[in-house]
Amino acid sequence: MKKNIIAKLAFLLVALMLLPACGETYIEENQSEYTAQDVVPLVLGVTGPTSIYHTETWTYTPNYSRSGSTWSWSVADATLKSVSSDTRTATLEFASMPADGKAAITISETTSAGVKSPDKVVEIEVNPFTVLKIDGPAVALQTFTGTFNVAYTRPGTGWTWDWSSDDATLQSVSADTKTATFLFDQMPASGIAVIEVTETSPTGVTTPAKLIEVTVKQFCPLINGPNDLVGPWIGTDGMDLSGYFFDSEVVISNPTATTVDITGINFGWMSNIWGEEVIDGGTATLIINNDGTCEIEEQWYMQTLYDGSPYDYYIKGSGMYDNCGASPTLEIAYVLYYDDGYTLPVDWAGDFAFFYAKITLDNTKGTAAVKVVPQATQNIFPPKRKFN
Repeated sequence: MKKNIIAKLAFLLVALMLLPACGETYIEENQSEYTAQDVVPLVLGVTGPTSIYHTETWTYTPNYSRSGSTWSWSVADATLKSVSSDTRTATLEFASMPADGKAAITISETTSAGVKSPDKVVEIEVNPFTVLKIDGPAVALQTFTGTFNVAYTRPGTGWTWDWSSDDATLQSVSADTKTATFLFDQMPASGIAVIEVTETSPTGVTTPAKLIEVTVKQFCPLINGPNDLVGPWIGTDGMDLSGYFFDSEVVISNPTATTVDITGINFGWMSNIWGEEVIDGGTATLIINNDGTCEIEEQWYMQTLYDGSPYDYYIKGSGMYDNCGASPTLEIAYVLYYDDGYTLPVDWAGDFAFFYAKITLDNTKGTAAVKVVPQATQNIFPPKRKFN
């Protein structure tokens, strides 16, 4: 009897537990009551640049999505060119330069139930439309050419650049107008040639001219080729820093039609700063070009002695010569380096990328250059590199 009563009670409890399953849960009940009108929309963010250049065209889009929503766009101090069919993407043209340098986009969202969000305003910084950067030589030799390049890109197509100069002759412009070659066939009274370049946008807006100043050095060719460079050279050699350059010990010899041997470059710095004795070599081949430039191609240069051990150094560099004064002059920028690539002076002295020999032939034209007394060395750099 008791067992029957217990069984009936258990059955009743199970039945009672199953009763809620026949109705809706709390979550289900709220889901059933939820409608699209309950969505409170808010424009969370917009993808697109907030700093642009006058005349550029850019697209903007919400950085989120919501099923069934549409977006409304308006602008101030810009032109709304188009809106995509789903209203998510707007294309803006910044054809005019705002007086305060600011444009604004206003965007709102409307849900599928017609509920509209508050307006979101995105401020855009509009920068003046200018020629940004031109790469090219800062120094040119008279009668030789220089090439200048637009060193940036614009979005899309239709951008053009116009080149001119009163002080040099425009020889060629590339098909995309981004590269121009000038012949420096004049010697400006000031010694400065001015290259002018403007940029025109696809909408026909043209920038003010960007002025590029180029120092024009009078070019005086060697009368007898590399033979004119033979002899001892005086001036300075070392780092371009007081206390780290010394009297030149350079001697040039063995001229050919296109080269000379240059001996003694960096001897003063190597001895006084680096503390090493040159025991072998110390002569490099210097290529003499007809355009006033010269070059030391990568080559073994010398062997030194330090703490009883020999060290090999390699050299490479380039420079210019000038034969317009009383005596020819040379300025060569160069580096020294070890087998493992450790390079002097930059790997030791940081911002100082090159050694410089700024020297004048002592006797070819009979007028010696002024010698420079070595400066007292300064202890501003770390100790020299140690080797195992």
